[in-house]
Amino acid sequence: LKNNGLKLSSLGDLRRNVVLGGVSADELLNAMGHLIRLGSKCQVLVHRHCVPCMYNERKNGFPAGSMEGIWKEAGVSCEVLESGDIAVGDSFQILPETRQFDDGEQPPGFYSPPSQRSAVIVKEGLVRQRQAKQYLLTIDPEGVARAEASYNSVGLKFWPAASK
Repeated sequence: LKNNGLKLSSLGDLRRNVVLGGVSADELLNAMGHLIRLGSKCQVLVHRHCVPCMYNERKNGFPAGSMEGIWKEAGVSCEVLESGDIAVGDSFQILPETRQFDDGEQPPGFYSPPSQRSAVIVKEGLVRQRQAKQYLLTIDPEGVARAEASYNSVGLKFWPAASK
């Protein structure tokens, strides 16, 4: 963040549950499918890159496009496999064991920074979002409304406009 001129009042503003120091973004991204031990007992399985979003960019008052500068450093999504107490300053270890992981089934280009996405990739992503909205409206209309309200609160639209 500092290298990109971005300041936070708290790392919690980025909506991350655990922040690790002493590991590079590349090391963490290369740990997909690996277990990480946090403290003496807790173990998590690294599933996928947790890409930064415009919602956090706006919520934190960052200039538009800032998420591009922290793309790799945004972290990873993990699944807790073994719970345990962890505290600030605890050690962590990326374990050599690998397991099947969930890559999120995202469309091509989702894990690429916006500046590297082609017009075709952007269009396909919008179509997929529209389809997801229609499906989610059938199973969780209140959740759809909460997502839209959250994004609207920072001047964004969560769902793309209907195609014409």
